[in-house]
Amino acid sequence: MEGFVYAHLKQDIDSALPRLARAREMNPSEGLAWLFSGVIHAFLGDSEMALASGHRALALSPLDPLRYYYESLMGSCEFSAGHYAEAIRWCESSRKRNRQHLSTLRVLIAAYTAADQGAQALLVANDLRRLRPGYTVAAYEAQSVAARYPFGQQIARALRSAGIPG
Repeated sequence: MEGFVYAHLKQDIDSALPRLARAREMNPSEGLAWLFSGVIHAFLGDSEMALASGHRALALSPLDPLRYYYESLMGSCEFSAGHYAEAIRWCESSRKRNRQHLSTLRVLIAAYTAADQGAQALLVANDLRRLRPGYTVAAYEAQSVAARYPFGQQIARALRSAGIPG
């Protein structure tokens, strides 16, 4: 969790990575440590490590009550690798389990956009606007560490193209 805090709350990926590595060393069966590592590697463009970590996390937590979260972040890992159909598959599964998870909706919009399925991206964007009427791309860019990297910049472009206000 300390690695998560450094990455997402303090927006300090350089400090998060060694903490997550240490957590995986101390307990190689800790699914969240693998999951958080996977998504950070996705942000950094290291899709091979992102995918390996994401798949390991899923294997460690097959019946987790937070399964939607695992699937959502696995979608991010697939998205970072350019596997848009797989990203869509994971994010749609996540969305069935939790229709309000903002990260899932963002990645799903981006994956549909990248897969040249703009009509689907618009439908998901409409859901996002209904759930979070005041949500903007600027809020995403200000709050997400991912927005500093090409991964997040691609998400922001897709959100804009799907009609999420700037």
